[in-house]
Amino acid sequence: MMSENHEELTNFPSIGILRETVSVWERRVAITPSGCKILLEAGIKIVVQPSKIRCFSDDEYSQIGCEIKEELSECNLIVGLQAPEVNTLMAEKTYIIFSHTKKGKTENQNLLEKILEKKIRLIDYECIKEDVPDRSNAKRIVSFGRIAGVAGTINLLKALGELLLARQVSTPFVFTKLSYMYSDVADGENSLKTLGKYLTEQYLPEEYSPFLIAVVGNGRVSKGVQEALSYLPCKFISPKDLNKGNYEKRRDIIYIVVFDPEDIYNRIDNTSENIQFDKSEFIKSPELYTSIFESKYLKYFHAIINCLYWESRHPKILTKNQLKNHFVNHDAKLLAISDISCDLNGGFEMLRKTTSFRKPFFIYEPVLKKEVYSVDNSTNESIVYIAIPNLAASFPIDASESFCNLLLPFVENLARSKYPCNFEDQTDLCNELRYACICSNGILTPIYRNIFRNTEEKKKVEAIISNQDDKPYYISFKMKGRVFDSGFFNLLINHISESGIGHKINFLSIGDGSDMPSILYFDAFAKSKNELNSFSNSVKKKVDEYKIEYNVLKTNLY
Repeated sequence: MMSENHEELTNFPSIGILRETVSVWERRVAITPSGCKILLEAGIKIVVQPSKIRCFSDDEYSQIGCEIKEELSECNLIVGLQAPEVNTLMAEKTYIIFSHTKKGKTENQNLLEKILEKKIRLIDYECIKEDVPDRSNAKRIVSFGRIAGVAGTINLLKALGELLLARQVSTPFVFTKLSYMYSDVADGENSLKTLGKYLTEQYLPEEYSPFLIAVVGNGRVSKGVQEALSYLPCKFISPKDLNKGNYEKRRDIIYIVVFDPEDIYNRIDNTSENIQFDKSEFIKSPELYTSIFESKYLKYFHAIINCLYWESRHPKILTKNQLKNHFVNHDAKLLAISDISCDLNGGFEMLRKTTSFRKPFFIYEPVLKKEVYSVDNSTNESIVYIAIPNLAASFPIDASESFCNLLLPFVENLARSKYPCNFEDQTDLCNELRYACICSNGILTPIYRNIFRNTEEKKKVEAIISNQDDKPYYISFKMKGRVFDSGFFNLLINHISESGIGHKINFLSIGDGSDMPSILYFDAFAKSKNELNSFSNSVKKKVDEYKIEYNVLKTNLY
């Protein structure tokens, strides 16, 4: 049953706008002052945390009627962009953020566990998609895609200029600045027009002509990339044109090739070009496919811009070994990769650590498979790699206004929605928001119950114990460290047997040292709360003794 205090919050909805703390470069905001004005006129109170770096000042919010203060506990809806610090999360609130938990990324696991523990309703912007019958083909509605695409393109051109200059080759690319150095998108695009004029007048070096850029993906980010590149003297050709040689050796233009998934993925058992790519099959069974990007296309390109959505289930687009072999066995042309998707060890396997506004790129040596952080120390076989996660923050005002316009149609519905309650009872949410709800009331919603399976550790924490009528009390443990080689695991199994506690091992991974510790996930269950509490306390003593990292993921003991 909801408290009277919550009924009051619902009758008088209040939105709290978070101050972004993940980076000093994160100056964007999800709801602009003009957006807040519309919500205020609809009878919704808005409290804004003060910020000295936000692209809109506190005064701009207070002048239209928002309250500026640190405390947001009175608000039923908390709106941010990046995930807030875990220790600031408030129980039984609704949060709408980019949580980056959908793909099961390990670095966001603590966030998700704390959100579940505090029974927070989590709505993720990445999951707000069109309400269409085939959800697998639904397109995202709320994103920074276009602006991220423009910023990623500008940074690629700047990096190309610096790398070539280090090789004592001067090109017009060197006149480009990094994206965050422009006042807004229009300023950046004007710079691209100027660059285009230089390219037309000065030409590209003979040894780098014809100059080809691959744009991998064709969604909103890719559209922003294509928009930015169109300010240069360029010609768009298809992958088929590429293989047929339908382009000229010209020094005054750049050739752009946009790749859809069907261009780069082939059925593993496909021995004929006649078998068509099946998008529905790929979504359901990506393991049936493999990438042909390296074998068929890589040899043509000087630069790659990656905009493709990728999950750990998907085939890698380009592996480290493929790139190494390409440089060893071919006259490789590749100079740069702008990885806007930023999936660590992802579609482009070389990415092990993202870059930042202060250090926007690193140098990757394909043959040695190592990173170098000074362009002056690069070899003639190196490539420059750019991977800034929050690229759209380069243009904070443009990005915020565009994002707010996309988000605003959903905010009032979410602010007036009753919570806490079971997910099944949240009938006051529109379908777009229901599908974007990752967890509610301490439970992952049906669509996202496999999140834990998608982590790099492949954990298999399942809510099956609670369905066991004969043993109603359960506790789910995660242990990390020298679980096996220290003798701890044998001791634990013996203790379980002696205690008469039911158990289920969900996942185990044997590591080979401190850099790769062993991982163990298991559930324990019993009829008696006291019996399970006693077992849990004894386990805690043993993990302390063996210095094992220990977490309780889920329990109904409290």
